[in-house]
Amino acid sequence: MKKSTPTIIVFYLLTELLIMSGVCGQRGEKDYNSGVAKYDNQDYTGAISYYTKAIEVYPDDPDAYLVRGSCKIYLGQKESGCKDLQKALELGSTMAAAAIMKFCQ
Repeated sequence: MKKSTPTIIVFYLLTELLIMSGVCGQRGEKDYNSGVAKYDNQDYTGAISYYTKAIEVYPDDPDAYLVRGSCKIYLGQKESGCKDLQKALELGSTMAAAAIMKFCQ
């Protein structure tokens, strides 16, 4: 299923808002920050790798799951991406609920 341009823009803006908010900056150490850099350069595969490392260190970080999930969805890995979004929601991310409603129904 092809996503419409407005859908992609909304999802991109939600993800950028999370990254720019600095929510993860205090926890985000090197791997998270490297993931942000890869994401900003639209290297979603590289970003997934760094977010996965960050999750290994901080398995209760909802933001890492949220952004990793969005990267997976950008790459067409909907099932895996939606699992990450669901985990982010379980860990308390309010932004995950909107993303799940938009991309995982």
